[in-house]
Amino acid sequence: MQAIITAAARSPRLLPLTKRTPVSLLEVKGKTILDHQLNALSEAGINDILVITGFCAEQIEDFCQGRARCMFNPFYEMSNVAMNLWLVRQEFKEGFLLLYADILFQPELVREVMAKDDNTLLVVDRKGLDKEAEKVELLEGRVTVIGKNVSEPYGEFIGMAKATRDTIPILIEGLERVARTNLETTFPEFIQQLIRNNHTIKVYTSDYPWMDIDFPTDLEKACKTWGI
Repeated sequence: MQAIITAAARSPRLLPLTKRTPVSLLEVKGKTILDHQLNALSEAGINDILVITGFCAEQIEDFCQGRARCMFNPFYEMSNVAMNLWLVRQEFKEGFLLLYADILFQPELVREVMAKDDNTLLVVDRKGLDKEAEKVELLEGRVTVIGKNVSEPYGEFIGMAKATRDTIPILIEGLERVARTNLETTFPEFIQQLIRNNHTIKVYTSDYPWMDIDFPTDLEKACKTWGI
């Protein structure tokens, strides 16, 4: 299985830190977020890694040399995560682990997610439900709603998801619809479309430490507490 890191966006909520630097190359304790991710993936046994670039693509491409492949999304200014995936749909192989570029996670979490049999799996955290978080609602173990405004949230989507080989044709079909209708489709919106088309989405509840870097205060916190 491969990992796909979606790292094309500008991340305006992190300005001025991201004025000339992509979020993936911001540093936490002397290492970039992307470095932390690549190390965790390698420790978990994933070495086939594809990074989707856009904003400051050259910086990320230079950093990834010898460690990960990169593919540039020329439409990054007008598109979102779903279109990033559409761009690399022909790269889908035996399944993949999708990662947002602004999260820190432990290799143990990756190992446990990889071991799950569910065809489409979202990793969630039940401990925190931030207002800006992408939250999920469940019914009989299946995701019924995902988004920021969820009436009965089960947990927070942490920015990590898994798709197995069996579900790839369904994902590609959905991504083709996105490419024809709305280039700005977010990942939660894409998942919601799959749910409306009766595709089963399951969750894995994470007990391992993780962090997402959405605002400068998040980066400050990560620099103080990550890995402790």
